[in-house]
Amino acid sequence: MKTIWKYVIDALFTTVLQVPIGAKPLYVGKQISDRQCEMPYIWFLVDSEAKKVDTKIWIVDTGQSIERITQCGSITHEMYVGTVQMRNGLVWHVFAEDTGNSRFDRSYARQSD
Repeated sequence: MKTIWKYVIDALFTTVLQVPIGAKPLYVGKQISDRQCEMPYIWFLVDSEAKKVDTKIWIVDTGQSIERITQCGSITHEMYVGTVQMRNGLVWHVFAEDTGNSRFDRSYARQSD
């Protein structure tokens, strides 16, 4: 069944999420978490019946070395999901690993407000 799932992104630069194969990132934004602090989130369009796989999400600060965050130079513009501007002034650019079955369809992706 096609549905939309939301995941919190760890602000420590690399997060590994259990995402169904073929999931497509739709949006990145911020919300107040259950711990009452502002956190970045990512929303995916998923097939809820598909097998889940580990998927890496990277947060890169403006001006920061991508290679230093990912331990390699494998991030490409096709992996870009969006940018989140936090209330404290931090600006984070979010990239997602392809979840398999198909390349990301960038027409789904939208940037944060």
